Amino acid sequence: MNFERLKLFRFPSAKLVTVTLTIICVNIFLLIFLDNVLNSQNLRQTVAEPYGFLPKQSDLDLTDKNFTKLFDLDFRFVINNDCKTDFQPRVIWIITSYFSHVELRSASRRSYPASLLRELGIRRVFLLARSKKNEISQNAVLHENSRYNDLVQGDFMEDYRNLTYKHVMGLKWAVHSCGQFQYIMKMDDDIVINLYELLSFLKSYKEEVNLLGYVMTHMEVIRRDANKWFVKNAEFPESEYPPFLSGWLYILSRSAAFKLLSFTRSVPYFWIDDVYVTGLLARKAGVSHQMMNSKFTTDYHYVRCCFKYEFACDILVGPNGGDNNLQVEFAEHSEKCQAQQCPPRPSNFSVQNRCVLPFELKLLAAGKASVDVLI
Repeated sequence: MNFERLKLFRFPSAKLVTVTLTIICVNIFLLIFLDNVLNSQNLRQTVAEPYGFLPKQSDLDLTDKNFTKLFDLDFRFVINNDCKTDFQPRVIWIITSYFSHVELRSASRRSYPASLLRELGIRRVFLLARSKKNEISQNAVLHENSRYNDLVQGDFMEDYRNLTYKHVMGLKWAVHSCGQFQYIMKMDDDIVINLYELLSFLKSYKEEVNLLGYVMTHMEVIRRDANKWFVKNAEFPESEYPPFLSGWLYILSRSAAFKLLSFTRSVPYFWIDDVYVTGLLARKAGVSHQMMNSKFTTDYHYVRCCFKYEFACDILVGPNGGDNNLQVEFAEHSEKCQAQQCPPRPSNFSVQNRCVLPFELKLLAAGKASVDVLI
């Protein structure tokens, strides 16, 4: 045995042993702490994803990144805004709005301010085109955008035959600008919504969302040339439109949006936007519709009657009937019920039983949505 080497060995001092054990204990504590933190973060991330299913990455590489063309147009934005300012939105809320509809946009902002939408994980923008009249100046729109940063304006003219340009522009803006969102919620600016109940409905929805909204079926093509919505055979030769969703409001997943947009080059432009996007493109892309017709009303009197009593309103979507303040009142009731947990409406207090409509009222309220357009 080599005793000389053994003599070189010294037992460590008590102080050194204490320091070493302290370092080991601290490292063990840090490892346990970090593991708990990571698990906690994962839990928070799970809770913070309230709107259902995330699309697979393989579903998303379906459209080109070239945004200088919009169908036959050499496209450019007149006004553009960053989608992701200081947070990653989960829902992109695109609202088709007419250039001069300043009051309708104001009603939406007063009902659901941007600060509240941020808390809910929502980014809202209004989609505009250029005005061909001097209703308000372009400078006024630029000023509006500088104040709110929520306008997206394309370089084409405001016209009902250009609605498909505007609609597709909004979808393209969302998929190209908004990162890893989950849903696009498309709406017309003269429609009112019960936002809290709508998000709750979406959270509890049992299926993976594709195209969710008011499903329109067996809608005949109008061939009367005196009608504003007259369609020539050359424009659309079929006698009946494929099933599509009302443009009042619908929700589609991120992956479904990519699938629809991937066929805009092969499906010819058709100017009735809801038919084109949620009917023709959806048929070509194989994207199925999901029905939530029972959550809509076609009469604004039912909306007003729904929040007359202190019950939760089961109507989620309806027209404003020309009353720009109806959305504000509807939102106030929705927020109050969200905070106070309003009880569900008893059957004897149903809207149908409690609301009496004026005799002269049409079946469908005034508006630009396809529910009104095509009936």
